[in-house]
Amino acid sequence: EKIWKFFCSLKLLGILLTLGSISVLIGSFIIQRNNAQEGQLELAYSAETLRIFGYLGFIDLYHSAWFVFIIAMIGVNVICCSIDMWPRHVKKAFHDDSKLSVMAMRNQPVMAELPITDLNKIETLLVAGLKTWVQAPERVEVGGALRLVVNKMRLAHFGVYIVHLGLIIVFIGGVVGSIDGYEG
Repeated sequence: EKIWKFFCSLKLLGILLTLGSISVLIGSFIIQRNNAQEGQLELAYSAETLRIFGYLGFIDLYHSAWFVFIIAMIGVNVICCSIDMWPRHVKKAFHDDSKLSVMAMRNQPVMAELPITDLNKIETLLVAGLKTWVQAPERVEVGGALRLVVNKMRLAHFGVYIVHLGLIIVFIGGVVGSIDGYEG
């Protein structure tokens, strides 16, 4: 359980993104071996500096084991977070909104509460309007109050998984490119 929480942690993601950003900055400012012309590294850096940069993997940063490890760990973190969030997103997407408490209804992103005197006339107008703009609402009476409930955005809870899938594909491409050396 502790290991799972560690891999699902946003703290871990923050640390990994910080390390990755610092790494990319290092790779941007230090001449990379695969981009350097012959003798350019020796002209730009002393022999001692080159030895240190080589030991740390700074002159071939994007192929270094520690950079690949950071990218792979970000991918693992994204996958673990996606798996961890799945039950909550399924519950949010498919629970019955019509039975929400008054307080929960007030916390919905789009909600209107209208005091009405002629219930039938107002209900007819609201149902017609909602049916035209969104979809036919569900009519629910809770505690003597009438609720017209429409939830058009049920599948929006799963949009994050499309983003996560895209990130995973990019990370896999980065790791394969670093290990295999193939780019494009």
